[in-house]
Amino acid sequence: MKEFKALLFFILGLVVHIHGQSTALRNLTGVWTGKLSVQGMQIHIVFHFNLESDKIVATMDSPDQGAMGIPVTETKIQKDTLIVLVNAIGGKYIGEFTSDTTNSGTWFQSGMSMPLALVKTKINLAVGKKTSQHSSNFIEKEVTILNDSANVMLSGTLAIQLNSKNCPAVILVSGSGPQNRDEEIMGQKPFLRISDYLANKGIAVLRYDDRGVFKSTGNFRTATTYDFASDASAAFAFLLKQKEVNPAKIGIIGHSEGGMIAPMIASQNKQVAFIILLAGPAIKGEDVLTTQTEAILQSQGMNPDSINRILEINSKIYKIVNDQKNDSLAKTEINNYLDKHDFSKHVITSIKNSIPVITSKWYRTFLTFDPASYLSQVECPVLAVFGSDDLQVVPEPNITAIKKIITLKRLKLLID
Repeated sequence: MKEFKALLFFILGLVVHIHGQSTALRNLTGVWTGKLSVQGMQIHIVFHFNLESDKIVATMDSPDQGAMGIPVTETKIQKDTLIVLVNAIGGKYIGEFTSDTTNSGTWFQSGMSMPLALVKTKINLAVGKKTSQHSSNFIEKEVTILNDSANVMLSGTLAIQLNSKNCPAVILVSGSGPQNRDEEIMGQKPFLRISDYLANKGIAVLRYDDRGVFKSTGNFRTATTYDFASDASAAFAFLLKQKEVNPAKIGIIGHSEGGMIAPMIASQNKQVAFIILLAGPAIKGEDVLTTQTEAILQSQGMNPDSINRILEINSKIYKIVNDQKNDSLAKTEINNYLDKHDFSKHVITSIKNSIPVITSKWYRTFLTFDPASYLSQVECPVLAVFGSDDLQVVPEPNITAIKKIITLKRLKLLID
């Protein structure tokens, strides 16, 4: 989910301890490995840390993707916290040493955050065979979608089998954060994989770059969920005009934030034949953040008292953002709240650095967004898919909510 995840991890500074910097650097030297779970796939991560003149020089490998020797921009140790910046791929790791040979933390990239536990090892992972993500049993056409209401031109790809007539079609709507048409992250392209699979089955697939991303025009940074829904509606209107497509069989597949957008469109446009929600939130935005924070910190082994303290801090900040509509005054109130409490300097600095994100238009919208108001109006069939190990959109509360909102006759649930 977007930059809002950054707030959830600032508080990790509360549980750090003091070690000698030189000792920490020596202990860090070597090879550290871990695994990321991305879109249901396990991706190995390898860091090589070398000590040169009391300074760490490092590289990163992603063997499963055939990416080796990626330069690490900066490696820092602050008390027991390891910070690794990899600007070449827009990545960052923040984790806490749980022993001399283990580190538990979070990998940040492309607006997403994923748990990552590192273990010091003497064994290098072999370079994995890079799996092809594309087949050619259909054609792909570069298309341009005009959103007249926003004066935005979306650049996209329409995958469709040759000589198709009256075929069903879907639009892929991405999750939060600036996404290209393949929803690419860490070299993986889930939307390309979905598009390939469906196009091979005779289903036309339209995917597009978010506004302001890659070839699409517009300003991503000032857009909200409602703006992205407007773009998806324009994509739906585009498909209606394609002569190869059956206008009565067009559906929307939305991932994460896209899973909130699909019901928005379907509730207002009865031409939508079906929607598929991939980890689509069904509870209020603030509750999504709270359950996400709790699940991630529990997975990292944090004690319940510390977790509750973090949830209390976040809840207060959410209230300030919701109550105070003036950005400048909201920032002042957040600063005053932090200054009156006995937080560590690291915590205060981290939160204050992210106040522009917390008070952004998108963030404010997400906090108060309630998917139930749209899901309750959807009349077409709904397939809701959740991952049982998902820490971003925690399955249980969302499954319970969607069952209450949508009659089971029209709802199919899939939990992997």
